[in-house]
Amino acid sequence: MTLSAGALLIAGLFVGWGIGANDAANSMGMAVGAGVRSVKQAMLLVAGCGLAGALLLGARVIQTVGYGVFPIGQVEPVYRDLFVLAVSIAAGITVTASTWLKAPTSTSHAIVGGIIGSGIAMGRADLANWPIVLRVALGWLTTPISAALLSYLFLRIGRKLVAAWPGVRLKPQWLGMLLTVSGCLMAFSWGANDVANAVGPLVGSGVVSPFTGALLGGVAMGLGVITWGARVMETVGERITKLVPATALAAETAAAVNILIFTFLGLPASSSHTIVGTVFGAGLVQDRQKVNYSVLVEIFVAWLVTPLVGGAIGFCLFRLLQLLQVLVL
Repeated sequence: MTLSAGALLIAGLFVGWGIGANDAANSMGMAVGAGVRSVKQAMLLVAGCGLAGALLLGARVIQTVGYGVFPIGQVEPVYRDLFVLAVSIAAGITVTASTWLKAPTSTSHAIVGGIIGSGIAMGRADLANWPIVLRVALGWLTTPISAALLSYLFLRIGRKLVAAWPGVRLKPQWLGMLLTVSGCLMAFSWGANDVANAVGPLVGSGVVSPFTGALLGGVAMGLGVITWGARVMETVGERITKLVPATALAAETAAAVNILIFTFLGLPASSSHTIVGTVFGAGLVQDRQKVNYSVLVEIFVAWLVTPLVGGAIGFCLFRLLQLLQVLVL
């Protein structure tokens, strides 16, 4: 059974749509939670800025996901399409299920888990570039920590500046504008980093070029934001801790800087890890007693489970597709 490029593209776009629906909150959830942007305004801004990031910087991380973690081009041609399809559907199902549960999850967890699970099912775990997989996993661990530290640092510095110049105060409208700008920067960095999770396998298998993949993935992510992005915004914007605009500004800016650092390193970084880390760091400065630690525990468990679920689904899907191939032939 030879799968058409169209079927593989649809599967990749499904992943992109799921990423947009889940990760919209990571860029503008705090602006919504702080009351400076409506959900509709936030979704349109995220969609546009995310597409720009995918087109301008997306190729960096696409290389890692498409070629580095698992050299898809070295997979036997008879299995290559099955592998890409299993990986994409596994990641798409995992992210969509998380969105339905209103849980901000890591799409890089889902896609890498799907790649490894499908590779094991194919009997080619030896092709996995384990040093790069380890680098990616370490990135998953350090992303929320560095994000929380940056957020904590930015907010502390901001408070010291205000204390040093008590006469300087930002008007509410200026603060709202700055929060919108920081959210747009976060959306840009998100698009640059996460588009690889949607189209990396397609690029690695030669179905599309890096630029075409970034374009299609960016559009699919934007559609996910617009059609279903409001669902997770509540969790990030309000349930972890209620942020005032000034605190949200520090957290959002720290998140954007954090993601851009990982993007320039060519590493898939979780925007969910980042934004939750910055909200947590800002919450510690603002009022640690109002941080909803139970929600943080729920999110942390979801992060641990996501690569395992993605890997299990990828394993089962590849075996199912392989069986169908045998039956058809």
